[in-house]
Amino acid sequence: MSSKVKKTPLAMARATHKLVVRSSILINAIDEVGGEGEFHEGFKEAANNLLKYCEEIVENAYGVEGVMKSTYLTELETKIDTVIRKEYKPIS
Repeated sequence: MSSKVKKTPLAMARATHKLVVRSSILINAIDEVGGEGEFHEGFKEAANNLLKYCEEIVENAYGVEGVMKSTYLTELETKIDTVIRKEYKPIS
């Protein structure tokens, strides 16, 4: 999905933050679910690689230092976990 509309720096910063948070949540969810085998390990490795790439984008393009060292991601993940816990409905 590519868009020819030029995004503002703020819109790009927000989109990048979404990528970082979602990547981090993905890695944590994979750890929580557990699993073994080639698929699980490959999936976890791909998610870790994506997170590293997103961190680099944030730090280089927007000058945000220490994204992973702050509580920013943890606080966002906690809020998302709360929403999921409160709104959970089985997928059938």
